[in-house]
Amino acid sequence: MTALRASRKVAPASSPALRAWAAERVGQDAVEWAAEVTVAVLEALVVRRSSQSGPTEVAGARGCEECTLVALVGLADEGLTIVTPEAALDDARVAARADIALERLLRVAWGCHAEVQERLPTLVQSSVPPAVMMREVRYLVSRLTACIDQYISDISNAYAEEQRETEGRLLAGRRRVVDAVLNGAPAPEGSERVLGLRWTDHHVAAVGWSSAGNRALHTEDNAQRFARQVARAFGGSSLIVERGDHVEFHWSLPRPESFDPGVVRRERPGGMRLAVGFVAPGMRGFVASTRAARSARSIGLRMGHPPDVVEYDEVSVLALASSDWGQAGEFVRREIGGLIGDDPGSASIRDTLCQFLISGRSRQVAAAATHVAPTTVAYRVRRAEEMLGRSSTTRVQETILALQLAHAFPELLEERSSPLPA
Repeated sequence: MTALRASRKVAPASSPALRAWAAERVGQDAVEWAAEVTVAVLEALVVRRSSQSGPTEVAGARGCEECTLVALVGLADEGLTIVTPEAALDDARVAARADIALERLLRVAWGCHAEVQERLPTLVQSSVPPAVMMREVRYLVSRLTACIDQYISDISNAYAEEQRETEGRLLAGRRRVVDAVLNGAPAPEGSERVLGLRWTDHHVAAVGWSSAGNRALHTEDNAQRFARQVARAFGGSSLIVERGDHVEFHWSLPRPESFDPGVVRRERPGGMRLAVGFVAPGMRGFVASTRAARSARSIGLRMGHPPDVVEYDEVSVLALASSDWGQAGEFVRREIGGLIGDDPGSASIRDTLCQFLISGRSRQVAAAATHVAPTTVAYRVRRAEEMLGRSSTTRVQETILALQLAHAFPELLEERSSPLPA
C-alpha cells in the first residue's frame, strides 16, 4: 500500500469520513490513488459509450471510489469483513427509480475492479521479494474477487428491492387514479402520465383470472407480456391494474378499428380466462368498457363451463337479465317451467327450441346448429310446445331469453319434471 502513488491530482468523490477512515489504514497516498483510478475508469467508460451513441454521462463516481477504498483496506487487513459502501447502494437505488439499467452500474463496478486488478500486480512485483511474489499475487486476486462478488451481489439486491418498491408505489398510484375515474371523479392532473394512456383515445378493457380457480397466472410477467403484445398489435398503449383475485387490462387505441378480438384470443396466456368489454371513446368509454368487462366476468364466473374468452357483446343480454339473480330465476321458471330438468333429454329440447326460435323458425338452420336432422328438430319443438302448454309462436322473445339464461346458468333450473326423451 505504501507504494501506491497517484500520477495526477483529481477531486475526490468519496465521503470525507470514509477517506479519513481509509487514510488511517492504508495511507493518504493510497486514498488519492483510489480517486485517480475512479476518474480513469469513468473517463474510459464515457469515451467508449460516446463512440457508440454520442456524448453521454456515466454515473456512480462516489460509489465506485468508495468501493475501491474499501477494497484497498480489505487487502491490507485480511480480517476485515467486506461491506459494500452505502454510496454504492444509493447509486443502485437512484438508478432503479430513474429506470437506468442495472448493467450500467455494474459496468462501473467491474471497470474499477479490472483497473485495480491490472495495476496492483505491477506494484507487487516491484515491492515484494520474488520468493513470496506468487503467494502475494494469489492473495491479491482472491481478495479482490471476494470484494467484487460482494459488491455485485449487494448492488444488484439493492437495485431489485428499490425496483419492487418503486413499482409498488407506481401500481398503487395507478390504481388510485383508475378507481377515482371509475367512481365518477374527474381525472387528476398528470393522470395520463401516471397511467401511460391518453383519455382522448378509444379504450377497451378486459379482466383476466385463473382458469384453475387459484390466483396464480403461471408467472407474474405473463399478464404484463400479454398486455404489451396486444397493445403493440393495436398500435396503442396498455395499463394493468391488480385486483387481488383478478387483473384488469386497459388498452388505449388511436382508432376504434384498431381493435381485433382475435388478437386478444390468440395472445391470451394459457391458464387465464378473459372477459372483454367493448371499444368506446374518451374517459366515458374507459369507464363503460371497464364496467362491461367486469359484468362479462361475473357472467363467466356464474357459468358452469364458461368459455376461455367471454365477450360482453355476446353476453350483454344475459348480464342485464341476470343482474337480479332472484328475479332471473323466477323469470326462467315462469316462462319455461314445463321444460325444466337437468337430464340430457330436457337440455337437448331446450337447446333445439332456442336455436329454432333464434333462426326464425327454420328447421334446417336449427338442425345444422344442433347437429341433428330437421325431422328431429320438428319432433323436439313439438314436444317442447306440449310441455310448455302453448305454441312456440307466443312470447317468442321472452322464451328465447329464458332458454338462454337456463343454458348459461343451469342452477336457475329446478328439477320438477321427469326426464324427457331426446
